[in-house]
Amino acid sequence: MAKILFVQREGRELNGVMAIASYISKTHESEVIVYEDGDSLEKKIKEFNPQVVGVPLMTKDHFWGVKTFDKIKSIDSNLLTLTGGPHPTFYTKIIEEASLDALCRGEGEKSVQTLLNRLENKEGIYDIPSLWVKEGDKIHKNHLAQPLSKEEIPLPKRDIYRGVEGVMESSDLLVMCSRGCPFDCHFCFNYGLKELYKEEEMPGPKVRVRDPEEVIREIKEAQKFKDFKSISFEDDIFGLNMKWLKSFKELYMKEVNLPFYALLRLDYISKNPSMVSELKEMGCLGVAVGIESGDEALRNRVLGKKLSDEQIFKGVEVLKKENMPFNTYIMFGLPGETLEDSWKSLDINLKIKANVAFTQIFHPYPGTKFFQEGGDEVEKAIISEDFSRFRVNYPYDKDWKKMQRMQKLAMATISYPIIRPLVPFLINLPLDNTYDKFSQRCWRDIYDKQKREGFKTK
Repeated sequence: MAKILFVQREGRELNGVMAIASYISKTHESEVIVYEDGDSLEKKIKEFNPQVVGVPLMTKDHFWGVKTFDKIKSIDSNLLTLTGGPHPTFYTKIIEEASLDALCRGEGEKSVQTLLNRLENKEGIYDIPSLWVKEGDKIHKNHLAQPLSKEEIPLPKRDIYRGVEGVMESSDLLVMCSRGCPFDCHFCFNYGLKELYKEEEMPGPKVRVRDPEEVIREIKEAQKFKDFKSISFEDDIFGLNMKWLKSFKELYMKEVNLPFYALLRLDYISKNPSMVSELKEMGCLGVAVGIESGDEALRNRVLGKKLSDEQIFKGVEVLKKENMPFNTYIMFGLPGETLEDSWKSLDINLKIKANVAFTQIFHPYPGTKFFQEGGDEVEKAIISEDFSRFRVNYPYDKDWKKMQRMQKLAMATISYPIIRPLVPFLINLPLDNTYDKFSQRCWRDIYDKQKREGFKTK
């Protein structure tokens, strides 16, 4: 029986780690550690004695990941170091730059299972699908594995996090009822994943919606170990199929009946208004919807969102009619965006009276259309030696500093519209550090407070 130790920076449950741990659990062992620096990793490795150390990575954690691979090899040079997740899937250069033996592109369950099988049987590992494997100066770049079918998606192994030091306690259970997304938004991981499969002339991952009974079983298993107060469904789009939603609703209300949050699309809401009343009856406390930009041309031509202004207003009208609170997602500093366009993003949220606007600076992450088409200029400007520049966006426009300041002020402005007349003056002030701290505080004082006390429709 081979062993894999997962090392992660963030103290939260990662769905990919839980899925892989579950998939391999019949034949292999796994444990997890939350690690930033210090001696805890060495102690854990000596206690658990794994053959593989896997490090899931987001782009912002690139530099930490490189240091962690060096640390692992300094503890035991014979350990096989493996990485996976969105960043190594698309930024494959990391295998050339780090003390890394292998990286996994895309879904990792089958590949990790095969890797552990091969190591246990002392067989070769250089031809495993979805893995890039280093052999001296050579890198074996294998084709992608076929994505899991709906039936193969494992129940997350949540107990891998039980008792792990550094994992945040939460009364909110995170659940995914599906994998994949039918849309090709240019700023999203799903766009890059579909492009990868096209390059290999393979059918890309379809949307795989799990059976309602499986989702309920997952929730009830989690409840055996903790009394959760609410559920957050983290599907890219929840309830894509109304027939599925009605079947799920019946089981959910009978066997779980907890308040919950979900992600939706406003065009789906406008086409299926009964969806909102179904969710309301199930106990939905609020939904989040992506608007991305207040400028329709930028939203669709540049971002590939496929969402019109008319669909936004119609969808919001349905939410208001059902008295359903909603939050929005907005990005500032888009390719081709002007300061005038940024005002549109602020004002559309004021017009529709969103409860909270989750505002972000646009980043052309590896795997997105913008990173792929931007070439060396964008890569050098964004990445830098330690990836720290992902805190700011590529300066597409001369007013990019003002756009960044507007983003920091947007959540407060949308929640308290009385601030709006002051924003044109405030974005001209070079108070970037102050605005950054103000923005972080807004998350705690506006969003977290509303979630604790319950969202109310404006």
